[in-house]
Amino acid sequence: MKDISQRLVIRILLFSTFVVSICGLSYELLIGSLSTNLEGNPVLQYSITIGFFMSAMGVGSYLSRFFSQRLLYQFIVIEIVLGILGGISVAILNLVFIKLYPVYQLFSILFLMVVGILVGLEIPLITRILKQYGDLKETISNVLTIDYIGGLAASLIFPLILYPFVGLIKTAFIIGFLNVLIGVINLKIFSNELQKGESIKMWMISSVCLVLLGCGIGFSGELTGFYSKAIYGNVLYNRNTRYQNIVISLLKGETQLFIDGHLQFSSGYEYRYHEALVYPPFYLRKNNQYILVMGGGDGLAVREILKFKSVKKIVLVDLDRSMTQLAKNFSILNRLNENAFNHPKVEIINQDAYKYLGTTPYQFDVIYADFPDPHDATLSKLYSVEFYHFVKRRLKKDGIFITQATSPLHAKYVFRCIEKTLKMVFRSVIPYHVNVPSMSDWGFHIAHQNSINIKKNVMNVPVMTRYFTLEIFKKSLIFAKDTKVSQDKIKANYFTEPIIYRYYLDSWRFIF
Repeated sequence: MKDISQRLVIRILLFSTFVVSICGLSYELLIGSLSTNLEGNPVLQYSITIGFFMSAMGVGSYLSRFFSQRLLYQFIVIEIVLGILGGISVAILNLVFIKLYPVYQLFSILFLMVVGILVGLEIPLITRILKQYGDLKETISNVLTIDYIGGLAASLIFPLILYPFVGLIKTAFIIGFLNVLIGVINLKIFSNELQKGESIKMWMISSVCLVLLGCGIGFSGELTGFYSKAIYGNVLYNRNTRYQNIVISLLKGETQLFIDGHLQFSSGYEYRYHEALVYPPFYLRKNNQYILVMGGGDGLAVREILKFKSVKKIVLVDLDRSMTQLAKNFSILNRLNENAFNHPKVEIINQDAYKYLGTTPYQFDVIYADFPDPHDATLSKLYSVEFYHFVKRRLKKDGIFITQATSPLHAKYVFRCIEKTLKMVFRSVIPYHVNVPSMSDWGFHIAHQNSINIKKNVMNVPVMTRYFTLEIFKKSLIFAKDTKVSQDKIKANYFTEPIIYRYYLDSWRFIF
């Protein structure tokens, strides 16, 4: 009977190890994902998250040496405290972002440190408790094995199930509930080893915590709606896809699309951006028949291209199928893009643009890059010398490439970096810019293998425009003095050296 009891104890503690490992890594992923959604720049946010969380775990492991008595009781207390703090972390940090934005990063680091210290205490305490029931070498081996398996489980469950289908706020409450539940299970199994007063007190506290976290789970939808409305306005759609967070909101009568917290368009004046992006090749080149659009999953650039009768085929390459399906089927987006993705001339390919350019055998008259700004190291590759070489190979001999290039005023180093990078690949690069009220002064670049004299070689286009005309096109080539930067101060952007990412951080960090 004693042997069976001992085996049960070991199994309970190893099961606890597995669950707390899942919970610990999940808290790290939750805070990293939240910071990425709110502030963008996933590489920076996850680097901060991992760095502070791991160091805090190290502090927790060090502090565990000072826990010398009543280890089981200490472990149960830690699980309850950790469950509450981790469970409310996402809800509290959302509130801080809304009300106290300048100190959001400080608060997120504070949560990371406190939660990380508590997570760092767990495994040493479990190991020392288990040591009482077996050989130390075997105990350490078992605990670390289960801990690593739990980490693997969390790394698969979080991105594949919890993040896209449950959401961050509800996931945090669920994980916190599990943490407290582990404390309750150990309290039940080992109640005889605790003092009667301690046991009653822990039952009362853990019951209250489970009720609070259960209410959090039940009302997480309302909380998500409240925070989304406070950040984005009247939210019409909010979903975490495999690749990004997509939000469609209604603010002051305008439909807005946000991806990972960054505004992509506002319906009131999006036509200014999309006409400026799409029309220049048709002013400069006759008979544009085969068009490639990279990015542009909202369908608005395709809407403008379809106005030209010479176009026979449009291939749109966007990584996220959820985005293109949304643009195709969601009534508000479908109305804005005028049902562009259901047009017989349009083919949608959900693939990484880098991979598509490297594998497709086709060549195009015009290629557009309608990507998000290079606000992280991953997106930076889409503005690199290597990427532009792939673009050039897919262009016909006299084909034209156009890319959006962020603001030449607020992000002048980014804008000029894209220009210099293009000049490493193309013989002719022409910058231009227009005013888009929701985005301020916005820039683009035209790249071509031949020299273009816009004053002599332009022609009128046979379509009605709302904003962009031949006259505005010519004026868009003129830049104010305060937008110019010496090319000697700018480096080209390479896949292995994403300098544009640093330029972007330096340019925008003081704007918002």
